[in-house]
Amino acid sequence: MTRRALAPLLLLLLTVPGCASLGSRFEAPEVFLIGLAPLPGGALEQRFLVQLRVLNPNDTALEIDGVDFTLDVNGARLTRGVSSERLTIPRLGEGVVQVTATTTLFDIFRQLLIVSDRTDLDYELRGRILRPGVRGSLRFERSGTLQPPTPPGAVPPIP
Repeated sequence: MTRRALAPLLLLLLTVPGCASLGSRFEAPEVFLIGLAPLPGGALEQRFLVQLRVLNPNDTALEIDGVDFTLDVNGARLTRGVSSERLTIPRLGEGVVQVTATTTLFDIFRQLLIVSDRTDLDYELRGRILRPGVRGSLRFERSGTLQPPTPPGAVPPIP
């Protein structure tokens, strides 16, 4: 091939990937802690069912191949969970991932000492979402404050 014939081919090869990237940018999903319920555990561990709502702000479906996260409460680790649950979240949609998480008895005692004089619980949820056939993962982070439930018949405190 001559240089004259090779130049347009080379130009075409260089611009095609650029056009693909001009289409739409993939935005990381948002992950929310929506449920935390105790499960039966062993003598030195506690297990929880953690529910995470995953919000997909993209114009294409999000394939999830697994989730890995850590939940800290008041600056100390409470639990860690992993799941290999597969889930497809539709474009501009949401889905719920249920993960069994485990903590040690030591972590529970540490939390009891920290929260004994507090009425609210600050939390930080950090983790990653794994996607099938894609190297790397989508990282997420969310923090907030949890209010302990008021016992039935009790009058909630006035702020």
